[in-house]
Amino acid sequence: MREFSPSMMLLPLQYTTRQVQLDMRVLLWRGGAGAKTSHVSSLIAEGRLGKAEEKRFPLVSACHEYFLGEIAEGTSDQTVRSHHYAIRIFYRFVDERGGDLDASNVRMWFKAWVDVLLQRVSRRELKADIAYHQGKSAASVLSRALDVPFISIAKGTRLKKPKKSKKVLGAEADKQNLSETQAFGVDLLDVADSLSFENCIGPLPVMVKLRSTQCSYEFWCGIQPAHLVKAEVEAETQLVGSPKVIRENRAKRSLHPVVADRFRVVNLRVCAEFLIFIAQTGMNRAQAMAVTFGDFRYESWQDGYRVRKYKGRKKGEVEFEIFSEYRPHFERYLLFRKAAFEDGYSNLLFPVFSRKNIPRGAVFNIENMRRFLGSIGRPFLSPQKLRGTRVNWLIRAADDDLLVAQMAQHDVATLHRSYAKPNHQRAAVEWTEYYQGLESALIPAPAPGACETRTPQRADHFEAGTPEPDCRNPAGCLFCLFYRGIESLDYAWSMHSYRVLKRLELSRYQRLGSDELTNAPLMVIERVTDVIREFQGKSECHGEWVQEASARCEEENYHPRWAGFIWMAEAIG
Repeated sequence: MREFSPSMMLLPLQYTTRQVQLDMRVLLWRGGAGAKTSHVSSLIAEGRLGKAEEKRFPLVSACHEYFLGEIAEGTSDQTVRSHHYAIRIFYRFVDERGGDLDASNVRMWFKAWVDVLLQRVSRRELKADIAYHQGKSAASVLSRALDVPFISIAKGTRLKKPKKSKKVLGAEADKQNLSETQAFGVDLLDVADSLSFENCIGPLPVMVKLRSTQCSYEFWCGIQPAHLVKAEVEAETQLVGSPKVIRENRAKRSLHPVVADRFRVVNLRVCAEFLIFIAQTGMNRAQAMAVTFGDFRYESWQDGYRVRKYKGRKKGEVEFEIFSEYRPHFERYLLFRKAAFEDGYSNLLFPVFSRKNIPRGAVFNIENMRRFLGSIGRPFLSPQKLRGTRVNWLIRAADDDLLVAQMAQHDVATLHRSYAKPNHQRAAVEWTEYYQGLESALIPAPAPGACETRTPQRADHFEAGTPEPDCRNPAGCLFCLFYRGIESLDYAWSMHSYRVLKRLELSRYQRLGSDELTNAPLMVIERVTDVIREFQGKSECHGEWVQEASARCEEENYHPRWAGFIWMAEAIG
């Protein structure tokens, strides 16, 4: 029988000289997914992993085709590596349990794997975010490879995005957020000012001075600090090597550097400028990373500039918008960018200076800035937080959600859902203005409803003998010129309950004379009935409120304002 011998299934990504190319073929061997990437090829060649499982080939080949398609469409190397890692973790789980994975049982094995991930999360062996992203990535690859919906793989697995706990927002939280953002911005400006091109290629160490800490920080760019080198501090005790030669080599790297040797400080400056650019323009991270370098021109617009890129004499589209104060700083960065990166190195506005043996065009990474500021105890804000802080500041400053949404390149619904956060101070002002306006418009009345002013006056269309308005008696309030109803279910419920009370009073009422005009309870009942009838006819919704209020009173479920009086009247009677 012919032995199954599959060909290599390499992923055409960018690799350093020390990196091993990713080969999907290793998933065909049991134990191949769990072996080290650098050793798995030799293990296969030596036969230590046994024979390839031909049953696995169709699914692995389909996954390989999927990755090739993603790479051809321009998916980033980082995304491809992340998805490939998730598939390897999944196959390692199957290998550890002696399984043979194919299209017929992939759903069963995937469900078992996700259950184990969630168990590890419950035991605090794995973070919920990591478990979710691994499961989601693997399900995405498998569903595309098998050409089935994502839900058909993930169904029944309890794979859900973990909920993020929301912090309580208050006045102090608002102040702290802005103060941290301002402090972070000052640190970025100090890093950018310290790392001019002349300083980056100047004598070592390259110094970065921060105003916030009143300290300077050394960058030795790949060589040992002087105080750790015996040839510098204890030359007489040097047993191996010549102190003179060591000093000459160090001086050569310090005084006559190659720009590539200073990639750490060059990339730190680019990272600082990248974060400042996001804070100024409001672009998201992917958009800012994609902006290309060129001949930028400025045209005045509102309080800043619209920046266009010219190619020859052709006027290009607006690339981004900046505040006027940012222009001098941005132009200084353009000079630094031109000096640090030779022509043709990269067409990006914010390139990565790759060290030796690393391919050009490596993924832009802000971790160098995070590590530097974290090492000295200073706050670091991600591009997402910077953009969110900028949007919320604009919402408060402009007080125009439509304008801010346009500046943030979103619609108003997305602005409110994904960016806008409650502001304690603004909310307090708005609630105060609301209640002040409410109090100035309407005043609580003795009867159900409200009134416009505390100057009682009987309306002209009411005859003499009706209860006199005096701002104390609910009955008289209903006949006042300034009485106003309230459009709500609670108002209808209160009026119905008040009418029940008046009917109880009428049943025990004794007239002093024969004139029916002196029957005050009857006049109040008729007035309440007229108000309810008019209220009911305003709309279908008002009619439903009246029906609900009537049903409540029939069930002896009276409004709290009148329930006590009704029960007392019934008890007396």
